[in-house]
Formats: sequence, structure tokens, C-alpha cells
Amino acid sequence: MTSLSSVEIARFLDVGYLVLQLPDVAEEIHDRIFDKCESLYQGVASIQDSDVGLNLIADNINTTIPELNQILGSEQVDGALTSLLGKEYFRYNHSFIHRAGTNDQSYHKDSGLPWGTRNGIRSHRLNWAMIFYYPQATTMEMGATEILPGTQYWSVDREGTGATEGEDRLDYSFESDKINGHPDLTVRDSRLLRNVEEFDHSIQPLKLEIPKGSVVLVHFDLIHRGTRLAVQKSRYMAKFWFLRTTEPRGIEIRAQDTYQCEDSRRALVLDSCLKWLKVPALNVQAVRASCSSDHTEGDLVERAYKLATQRDRILLEEFASTHEARRRAATQALCTQGTFGLDTALSNTQATSPTVRMSGAFLLGEVADLEERTVSILLDLASSDPEKDVRVTSINAIGRIVRRSSNLNGNLLSRVFETLYRVIKKSDLTPTRRRIQQDAERQVAYIALLTSVSVLDAKRHQKELHDLGEFLSSVVSSESDRYAKGTAVEIVCRLAKLGIRPAVNCAVALLRDERVNSFVH
Repeated sequence: MTSLSSVEIARFLDVGYLVLQLPDVAEEIHDRIFDKCESLYQGVASIQDSDVGLNLIADNINTTIPELNQILGSEQVDGALTSLLGKEYFRYNHSFIHRAGTNDQSYHKDSGLPWGTRNGIRSHRLNWAMIFYYPQATTMEMGATEILPGTQYWSVDREGTGATEGEDRLDYSFESDKINGHPDLTVRDSRLLRNVEEFDHSIQPLKLEIPKGSVVLVHFDLIHRGTRLAVQKSRYMAKFWFLRTTEPRGIEIRAQDTYQCEDSRRALVLDSCLKWLKVPALNVQAVRASCSSDHTEGDLVERAYKLATQRDRILLEEFASTHEARRRAATQALCTQGTFGLDTALSNTQATSPTVRMSGAFLLGEVADLEERTVSILLDLASSDPEKDVRVTSINAIGRIVRRSSNLNGNLLSRVFETLYRVIKKSDLTPTRRRIQQDAERQVAYIALLTSVSVLDAKRHQKELHDLGEFLSSVVSSESDRYAKGTAVEIVCRLAKLGIRPAVNCAVALLRDERVNSFVH
């Protein structure tokens, strides 16, 4: 395994991406993957129902192209993901093979869950990451991926826009106005340029020219887009999602002394993220100061982090306000200050505004302990809040608290698991825009259970582990949300590895009954 150096980790957290070369993967492997991508897209073109054809290139691509396992299992990819997400990182059951076409994508952050499904508030702490793999060399004319470096900590307002999808976009009408396929390319380019300048005029878009067989490790919240194909060549990119299942524990990495942050507005965020990851101390310096002169998102985030270091109570007022951008920045900055914002977070959970309730639940998940009052509030929100986004955020928060806890109260744990079990059993599956059955509450409830396994094992909570195995045995085979099922199967595998008998029996049954593929189609 090839771990990242402290400076490589800092650069990833600063600009939002790293390009990895895979010297141990033979060139013929990349060629075979490319050829199979061509065949899969030919198969998609021959199927009249586009949603059925979608299954050829989405979610199950490691089965259709098993050579991809050599990419994901390479020393460079495994080492980088371990450095960033911990050795028990999990590959989420969403993947996709993109082929460049003549249309332009708009600038966006991927949705928190597959197919435009929302997943609460994005965290500055590194809990998710993506891999972009390119089996062929990719030039700018071949529909290169374009990124806005360093934008993973900056977002856009959504309240009042009518936007319901999980993606955060710089231009919510880019597709509906049919700019993505406009015949006049200058119309597209001028609209895209205006999007960036209105967001932050100091950002320079970057098209990634990638050598054959390379991987781009991408911060999950980095703003990016697919550009149009301008030559008669095929360009494929396989995308995979990964998530953290344990708190940062610190790992042996190649330590270095100094890192120069490329934008001073990110310096405090970067320093906070490095400390949370337990990366050996770096002297974070700024290469250049921001040239922004107005209140962009980057300015607001920098201001909030400065107020947080001073523990200025203005930040608490903004955290509870209905001003979306200031509340968003304050919420993230307060994550760095322990219990300073705890009372306001508890108060926020009772607000009439659902977005303020979300902010309260989110901060509790980042800073609160597993104690009676906090757990009771979050369990109530997770079970009965009228807004789904609040329920999802609260479930996520519960999982984060359990994952972080050093003192596990048995009675509180029982209540937590009972609530998560009820969520999984009662959640209603709804088809997405791609007719794939899924439910956000169910998916995040399984993620919360997954992240509890290591801490339960470390604290020798055998009864809870056994009960979890029993519960999964009763639901996993009939689970019809493919993403929830993928996580459930992973929990079963981890429990079986620990010798939990119900999970061992369940794993054997899954192997027997689902020999080819353990995920729902």
C-alpha cells in the first residue's frame, strides 16, 4: 500500500483532487476496460428502454468489467483512500461509466446519495470521496472533466429556488434552458463563464488532461462538470464513491513540514481539516491572498472560521438565522469549536424553520456526546419530523455521534438501534428519475449501522452486535433499495468476520442464493 504524504493530503484538502498513476497495472488491463466500455455503450444503444439500458453502465460495473477491481485494489488507490478515509473505508454501491458526448454539463457537486437524492448538510470534514478512472489518455478536446479547484468548501443557496435534486448547481436552469446542447457553442461558453464569475471571479476553471490509465482522487464536494467532445474519439470515465466508517485514528504517513495553501480564504478550513484527520502538524501558509473584493461564499466561510477562533457570539446568532449563506458558513465553522455552539444547536432543533432545524441536528452530530438529551432530540427528529431532509440529517447525526463515542451507554444504544431498525422497516421506497427504487432515510440508517460496527467491537458490546446480526438476517434478502442492500451486505460481512453467528449464517445464505451478484437490479 502506498500512503500519501502529509503534503499530498494537504493538497487534496486544499484544491480538492489528486492525480494518481498506477505503475503496477499493465497497459493491457486499461485496453480491456476501454474495449468493454465500448461494448457496454453499444449494448445501451440497442436497448429501447433507456432506464433498462442504464443498468449496464451504472452501479454493477465491477461485475460487468471485473478488471476494474484491479484498478480499485491497486496500491496507489488503496493507499490514498486509506490515508484519507481510514483503513476501513467502504465502497458505496453507486458507480457509473460516463462517456463524453456533444453536450456540456453544468457546474455541480454530486448529490449526497445516488440519482439526485439529497443527504442533509455537506460537511467540511472528509467523510466521502470519489474516484474518477480514465482507461484512455484524455485531452481537453475529448470531453475532459473540468473542475473548479478548491470549491469543495463553498456552496450555493438553494432555499427559494425550487430545486429539489441533491446536486448543488451554479446554474439551476442550465439544462431547462437547453444551454447544455445549444448549437451555438459561444452561447454555452459565455453562460458557463458567467456562472463561474458570479460565483467567485478569482476561480480559474481547470480541464484535467489525464494520461492513459490514471485515476483522479476527487473530494466529494468539489464543483465539477463534464465538457463536450470535440473530436471523433471515445472518452470514458468510471466513477466510484467511497465513505469513511470510522473516526480518524491517525496513520503512519510521510510527514513534511510546510504546505502552501493556494487561496488564503481556505487556510483556516484546511488547518481544521488536517487537525481533524490527525495529520502530523504542518505549517499552512497561503500562496496568494484572495483577490475577491465582495462577499462571495469564500469570503463568508473565511469570516466565519475567523469568528469561530475568537468564539465570537455573533456566529451563534448567524447559526440560528434564516440568512442561508451566513447560517451555512456559521454551521461549518462551529464544528471546529467543540461545545461552544451546543446550546444553540439544541435550540435550533426546535425552530419553526426546517433548514434551521437541520443546522441544529447537523452540528449535534459533529460535536455532541452520546447523552440523554441530545439522543432524545435527534431520535424524535429522525422518527417524526415532518420534513424528510431534517429526518435524514438527524439519522446521519446519530450515526456520527455513535461512531465518535468512547463511552457507550447500553440503554441509549438500544434506543438508537430500535429507531434505526424502525426507519429501515417503515421507509417508503420511491422511484427516482431513473425508476430505481430507493429511499434516503433507509440508506443513511444502514450507513449509521455500518459506522457503529467498529466502535461496538472495540467496546465489546457483543449483545448489540448479535442483535444487529439478527436484524440484518431478517431484512437483507428482501431489501429492494440496491444502495441500502449494498450497505447491509457490507455490515453482514463485517459482523461475520467478527464471528457473529447470525451474520455468518446470513452471509452463507447470501452466497448460496445470490451467486452472481449480491445487489438488487
